[in-house]
Amino acid sequence: MSKYYKLDKIREISGGDESFVKEMVDLFLKDVDANREAFNEMFKQDDMDGIAKRAHKIKPSIDLLGI
Repeated sequence: MSKYYKLDKIREISGGDESFVKEMVDLFLKDVDANREAFNEMFKQDDMDGIAKRAHKIKPSIDLLGI
């Protein structure tokens, strides 16, 4: 199975603290559902500006997790 993520960046900034890495991944996963629901609602309302702003807001997290 292929991985769709890389934890290299987050491990680098964690200074070897695996509990920090786990916490950051857990926070990202928690936010996934909220973001998915928000994107679905904005799409239903044809709010492309809102989608763009939300996508821009989550981009750093996606980059940090190498997704």
